[in-house]
Amino acid sequence: MAIDAPETPAGDSGGIGGLFAHAEPAEAPPASPRTAVFASPSAAAPPRPAPPPPPAAAGQRFAYWTESGQTAGEDDDEDRDAPGSGRKIALMAVLAVLVVIALGVAGWMVLGGDGDGGSDAEASSSAPTAAGPQAGDVQEVGGVAFTVQAAQVDETCVGHAYGDTAAFLEANDCTALSRALYSAQVEGGPVVVSVSRVQMPDNGIARELQALTDRNGSGNVNDLLREGVRYTGSPAELSGAEYASAVSGSTVTIVESAWVEEGSEGGSAEIDRLATAGLELAVPPFPAD
Repeated sequence: MAIDAPETPAGDSGGIGGLFAHAEPAEAPPASPRTAVFASPSAAAPPRPAPPPPPAAAGQRFAYWTESGQTAGEDDDEDRDAPGSGRKIALMAVLAVLVVIALGVAGWMVLGGDGDGGSDAEASSSAPTAAGPQAGDVQEVGGVAFTVQAAQVDETCVGHAYGDTAAFLEANDCTALSRALYSAQVEGGPVVVSVSRVQMPDNGIARELQALTDRNGSGNVNDLLREGVRYTGSPAELSGAEYASAVSGSTVTIVESAWVEEGSEGGSAEIDRLATAGLELAVPPFPAD
């Protein structure tokens, strides 16, 4: 079958020659070859370029993941790190303040709460103590009520004794001396009781001191009346006193009792009993206790 040729009339049988004779009429324009649809690229119109990607969209997305995203990550890291660092610094500052406060309180306590620590150290050792029995306290021993009238603690016995006892204590000073004055009322009248508790360096010296004071005429540790302490209704001194002593380890207790008024109706036996009872009476604790 011919391509793009007019149909042959039914009665024409011119054969092959006749076929070709009528194949290309003079009036018909030449047909374009069928292969014209496959024209070469140079002959065809230039291809239409592909539309470029949106200039801002792609670039912005890339910038977001590379720059903005990275910056945000760094900021997040800084935000995460900053509070932790700030909290650590704040905690260290608070701890430093607490340490300073603790040191200040400790120093204040060591110095006695005021700035007079130096003057306190230079003050006399014969200062009344705030610990132990206080004036007005009552202690009952053997059915008798004894009332504290005065109390005092010293760190030395030198200057607080007389007679041979004073000489002994100058050579063998005590480590602490605690004394108290008690008053009592018995059937015979008012009584004054002096209690002295002496702490010696060791047990042997303590027994030597007791043996010395037990002897008549050997002197004794001063009672507080002898050193000028007074209370309402007290005598000026112990007169006709009875004596009792005891030793426990390195501590010696010496008691003297007397009638407040000379010539009281009571006898020596009564005040002697009170002297023995006085061994149980309390005195302020030693400084080291």
